[in-house]
Amino acid sequence: MKMMMSRNDVWAVMLTATDGRICRWEFWNCTLAHVKDIVRGYVESCPYDCDWTIRGNGIKIQGRSRQKD
Repeated sequence: MKMMMSRNDVWAVMLTATDGRICRWEFWNCTLAHVKDIVRGYVESCPYDCDWTIRGNGIKIQGRSRQKD
């Protein structure tokens, strides 16, 4: 399925660290692939384990930077 990017695309990102800290960002006029690359780069360079969620255009994608036991 190919998704078209419109001028109004907004992606909301939330990262939750294991110590409870939360970071939130909004990305306007970006493709989902670009947002995923930004999140991946941040999570890989962050010293904390975190869970992340990307929401937008009726899509919700979740992930984590660690393996749960």
